[in-house]
Amino acid sequence: MLETCKYKYEVVADAIRRNIRQGHYSTGKLPDEDILIREYGVSKRTISSALKQLSNESVITRVKSKGTFISSRSNQSLTLCGLVGVMMDFSGHYYGTLAKHIRHYLSERLFYMLELENNSTVNKEAERFRNYLFTVLNSRIHGVIYDGNGYCKSTFLREFKDMRSVAVNCFDAPGPIPDCAVLADYRSGMYDMVSHLLERGCRRIMLSATIPPFFPISDPDHAARHPTNQVMDGYKEAMNKAGLGNYIEISSLFDDDTIRGVLMRRQRPEAIVCQSDSMAVKIILNALILGIKVPDELLVSGMYNTPWTTICPVKLTSISLEEEEIARRAVQLLTAPDVANVTELVKPKIIKRESA
Repeated sequence: MLETCKYKYEVVADAIRRNIRQGHYSTGKLPDEDILIREYGVSKRTISSALKQLSNESVITRVKSKGTFISSRSNQSLTLCGLVGVMMDFSGHYYGTLAKHIRHYLSERLFYMLELENNSTVNKEAERFRNYLFTVLNSRIHGVIYDGNGYCKSTFLREFKDMRSVAVNCFDAPGPIPDCAVLADYRSGMYDMVSHLLERGCRRIMLSATIPPFFPISDPDHAARHPTNQVMDGYKEAMNKAGLGNYIEISSLFDDDTIRGVLMRRQRPEAIVCQSDSMAVKIILNALILGIKVPDELLVSGMYNTPWTTICPVKLTSISLEEEEIARRAVQLLTAPDVANVTELVKPKIIKRESA
């Protein structure tokens, strides 16, 4: 049965690739296209597209008037079509999970993931890392998947105009995205969460968000793409739609004193939506210390659906950014033939638990 999440030619290409690995074409040559059409039960156009993809990945070599030959390395037990550089901070639950799924989907297509750690605390020698990165990008790699968070501080792809690339999670920079992107739709995730709290009867809903020091962003495209702006826009949109624009309150609730100051108000918020799970857990712990019952007297929600959600004293409702779907689409765009300048949004899901 063909997989609905892939184009038909991609499913056929995967099947041919598996059969090559399993030694079904021991002569080192694929059958003629007419035979492949009957073998896989598809059209001539689908077979041609599948073979084109396998040729682009160097799994096969097509020689005019002679046939289609399996690359010598494709007969080995492990076949690699090439390297894909993955550039992000691999620490933490969200990025760790995203990287795991990227690795999985790359390996399915016989690509090897080369980790390019992008973490300022790890890469203290910035110039040395930059030189290493440029050495990799100048090598024969298929392309790069990178976290677009903070891309404005490291615009490395501007010097590699022809590099195949996919930004994941977000794209934090002015100007056009260099190539493809699969972005989390932070705005719709926050909109859906606030709408859920409104349906629960809440009216005084506060947003606890991390406001970067460089806000506001002057470039309109950059501002519209920044995750914090998207979170605030989704919150405001839901509140305004409910006729509650006069209550909109956005604050950075970092320390215990600030949190307790909000919770001890005469008219405290009925719900607090947070830009991270760790922030939400901190609010819940302070509420319990003050004798405020969650969720009976206060509803709290987080974002990223981390392990914090289930080990919190009150299991936390959270926004899942759907890391696996982001990874699947990113690998699909990077490895598909003749795809460029495509941007896709992945809609988050609300994972409902006790806290909201």
